[in-house]
Amino acid sequence: MSFVAGLLVNYAMSTFWVFRTSKVKSRLAEFLAFAAIGVVGLLLAIAITKVFAWMMADQLSELCAKWERK
Repeated sequence: MSFVAGLLVNYAMSTFWVFRTSKVKSRLAEFLAFAAIGVVGLLLAIAITKVFAWMMADQLSELCAKWERK
């Protein structure tokens, strides 16, 4: 829900301040391309977060094991 709201606000602000003119004739096609890029970015962020969480979990379990041995 918050991603969609942020996407809409970001698109509105981008079209108002940054990209006042567009080569794309259809606003819907332009928005769908904008949304697709946003979704790819979201999925990439989720994947990177999962990988780092998995890596940190292994390191944390090793650290806890060393702590228990002392």
